Amino acid sequence: MFETLLSASLTVLALIIIVVLIAVAVFLHWQLHLRSKRDAQLLAEQERKVAKQRTEAANSLRIIAKSYLSDQVELGEASIRISKVMDALGMNEQERMPYKVFDQIHSKLAHIPILKEWKALSKKDKRMHLKTIDSIEADYQDFAKAAAQSLAKFDENKKPHFYSAV
Repeated sequence: MFETLLSASLTVLALIIIVVLIAVAVFLHWQLHLRSKRDAQLLAEQERKVAKQRTEAANSLRIIAKSYLSDQVELGEASIRISKVMDALGMNEQERMPYKVFDQIHSKLAHIPILKEWKALSKKDKRMHLKTIDSIEADYQDFAKAAAQSLAKFDENKKPHFYSAV
């Protein structure tokens, strides 16, 4: 009788342990499901933000190119801005190739001070830098116009159709 009682008690205890383990497993599975769902939502939100930023950056490229083509902005400034936006878009060398002229101009103008540093320059230094800028702009103007015309139609989802001779 004692053995039967002990056997029944152990069986009940084993069943209770099994039920508790099943409950813990179900609870942990549910938590994992909720976390996966939340992670998927966060990822989707992040992808939407990145897509929006890419669209805005692509729009900025078109606006800068159109501004340059309509003489609202100088080639030097447009090149610096375009190069920086292409950096922000994470464009690789192949994607940048049609617009490489802007990167080249940007690299040639990188040594020229801007903003506060420009204001601190003497008139002589400013004139010297302006001559450099004018010279570079004159050297690259034809290539830049063609690249800007292509860039004015830039679509981040399509490959560019213009190929630079530079």
